[in-house]
Amino acid sequence: MLYRRLKLVIFILCVIPLLNGCRVIWVEESKDEDFDYNPDKEITIDAKVQIYRNKLMIRGESNLPEGAILEFNLQPYQEEATAFQVETYAVEPEDKISTSGTSKIGGGGSIEGTFVKRPDDTKRYRLEVVFDPRKQTEDIQQSYGPLGESIALSDGIISLTDQSIKVTVIKKYVNLMKSEEPNGMMANLDFTSLKK
Repeated sequence: MLYRRLKLVIFILCVIPLLNGCRVIWVEESKDEDFDYNPDKEITIDAKVQIYRNKLMIRGESNLPEGAILEFNLQPYQEEATAFQVETYAVEPEDKISTSGTSKIGGGGSIEGTFVKRPDDTKRYRLEVVFDPRKQTEDIQQSYGPLGESIALSDGIISLTDQSIKVTVIKKYVNLMKSEEPNGMMANLDFTSLKK
């Protein structure tokens, strides 16, 4: 009997690492690709959001050239998503964008202060900042490539497939809670990449 249990334990210990390597890919968004490291093409976006009741104020710094455009998109979570799931990024927000805004990189790498409206402070949202090379001026596209092909390994780098064209972008996120929950109002939160 003891020998049989020992065999079962060994079998389980051998199978668990195999199962751990299995995963299901739901979207065509690759975060495990190999990117070249070139410090001149590395992008840093250090942004923070200050949460007020119906307004979100975004500020920060970046090493992007002056005039580069950053987009901010606010996506709601499903009502059935729990606070824990949202805080731990265990669930994805809805595909629709509730509100969006843009900002330009100013002199010295500062991100121009931007306000994004929060439509409903009784809902949870994900706010993302995106550097998309397709939406940049020609001189910035020359530095990073029109499809981001020259962007080096950077925090928040991901590849998207848009109409069978591979595009490399930088995306960082922050989750916003309901106003009555912790970090739901009068909080100052940092944007982070989903892959650390």
